[in-house]
Order: sequence, then structure tokens, then C-alpha cells
Amino acid sequence: LNANGSIGQVLATQSFPVSAVGWSPGNLEMTPGVRVTRGASYAIVASSAATQGCYGIAVSDANPYARGQAAASSDGGQTFTAQPGSDLKFLTVVR
Repeated sequence: LNANGSIGQVLATQSFPVSAVGWSPGNLEMTPGVRVTRGASYAIVASSAATQGCYGIAVSDANPYARGQAAASSDGGQTFTAQPGSDLKFLTVVR
């Protein structure tokens, strides 16, 4: 993320085949292999090019990650609207 909270430089991308996205909730694993810096802010952006159907992201309104925040875009990722007090479900492993 940039200092103002906007999306900054893309560090990694990963696509998933349609067959990996099921009709019931499940996890998708991304292995970006990028270096991270303690204290820096990062964004995880999920999107779809599908023109029909839909997909979902698990969100918690219990704010389990106090320094994080979910945001949504309705214009293809040009702008995002913050959803204060909510976080996307993710798990980070640093090796």
C-alpha cells in the first residue's frame, strides 16, 4: 500500500483455474515468494474477470486483525471503499 492507503506496486500475481474455485467455501493458496518488511503495510487484492456467476471472500466483522481493514471496489479496482472494523480471511506464512 502507498502511504495514503491506495494500492501501490504489485509484488506478485497469481491466477487460479476455474476448476479450483468451487461452489462451496474453500481456501486457495498463493505462494508469491516476495520479501516483506516488518511494520510495512501490504494489500491482498482478489478479483475475477468472469462476466457471469459470482465468487465470495470470507470477511469478519469482529475485526480480528486490528491493523488491517477490508475494502471493496465496484469499478474494477480503480477505487476502493474501506469497510472499517472488518477484515478479509487470510493466513500469512513467512519463511
